[in-house]
Amino acid sequence: MSVNRRIVLGIGILSAFFFVVVAYLALYHMASASGQYSPLLAPFVSHQFEFTAALILAGVVTGALVFYLMAERVEVKQHNVEKTVQIVLKFLGEDEQVVVRKMLQNNGQVAQAELSRIENISRVKAHRIVMRLQKRGIVEVRKYGKVNFISLAPELKEGLMPGGENEGAKQAFMFPL
Repeated sequence: MSVNRRIVLGIGILSAFFFVVVAYLALYHMASASGQYSPLLAPFVSHQFEFTAALILAGVVTGALVFYLMAERVEVKQHNVEKTVQIVLKFLGEDEQVVVRKMLQNNGQVAQAELSRIENISRVKAHRIVMRLQKRGIVEVRKYGKVNFISLAPELKEGLMPGGENEGAKQAFMFPL
């Protein structure tokens, strides 16, 4: 089944579940407010706790089913991000790769002074690496007083970290220093 069909199916399942819950609550409210109810509602009113437990179980099953249907899309997206990162890193030198990995671990941004704390990278070497990456358009340098903050270019950040700022922390395990 295609990913788009799974999304539509997941939305349909969630919609149906919400409809059943709202209908159950409306029927129960009508029956309890007036004290009189149709004989068709008698099982719902007399066994309200069993029906509530059944709705809770149906909610758990619905959630698990929707998660199963959507999990493939998340996995495909994660796999595409991993491939993109590996392709980008292939075009960089070894020291540049270390700097980009460090940036990915820190949500796409790092202070230049922090780069000089990486093993085998001095302050001068860190500066030269940053300048090379900046010339290629991979990073941007922002000065705040005497501190330089290095961040991934916005288009690279979007491509390498599609889940936003906290996605970099989740992916840090993929790029050990």
